[in-house]
Amino acid sequence: MPWSVRDVDKHRKGLSDTQKSKWCKVANGVLKTCMAEGGKGCEGRAIRIANAMFEKTKMSRRMIK
Repeated sequence: MPWSVRDVDKHRKGLSDTQKSKWCKVANGVLKTCMAEGGKGCEGRAIRIANAMFEKTKMSRRMIK
């Protein structure tokens, strides 16, 4: 299932519209790659990886303060 910006808040709250677009790009890219490699657990994996990218960003901002 490819994700759109409308779907992001179900999986990751607090992102700007720009961040939501990036989240979708990451999640959909991971999904596509995973499906091409066999397709087991791809949706969950894609969501976890996309969420993790924004957790790193959040942590980096905290460390700068």
